[in-house]
Amino acid sequence: VSVVDYRQPEALRGAVAGADVAVHLAGALLPRRGGTLVQANVETTRALVEVAADSGVQTCVYLSFPGADPTSSNEYLRTKGMAEAVIQQAGFAGAIFRVPMILGPDSPAAVQLRRMASAPLQPLVHGGAVRIQPIAQADVLAAIAWAIAVAPRPLRVLNLVGPETLTYAELLRMVCARFETQPRVLRIP
Repeated sequence: VSVVDYRQPEALRGAVAGADVAVHLAGALLPRRGGTLVQANVETTRALVEVAADSGVQTCVYLSFPGADPTSSNEYLRTKGMAEAVIQQAGFAGAIFRVPMILGPDSPAAVQLRRMASAPLQPLVHGGAVRIQPIAQADVLAAIAWAIAVAPRPLRVLNLVGPETLTYAELLRMVCARFETQPRVLRIP
């Protein structure tokens, strides 16, 4: 596993030297202060793809998001779709997995849900009515291992979602029940 700054081409080149597979997990739902979603989702992908292709990497696995589309009016979905297009144009074998919220013991989503469960007031868009299909971290890892082992060609774009559909409010209630908390929900339009 190599963690490098994509803005440092030599470090990136060193990280992929001799690799057959690149598993690209960089990206963001919200950009860091002073950054943009284009930087977080598209530029990181473009930098990796350029170096990986030059270095002879044959297989790429990328985590995207359901609904990713380079023409979307939603900036996050648009930038994830743009990143997918960069990978597809490179001609790699492998897979792009469109995954929603990933839940594992210390996944960012689980940490956020625990934090929310401990707060006295929860501001939720539309009262948490948004429907989601969270997926277990172990299932995502198994899918990545499959894509590396099988290296499908042409590269596949697959929606990888959990078996249950529930609202965000329902998921938060389940977490709160586990921690025996009952925060008040503030409905945000």
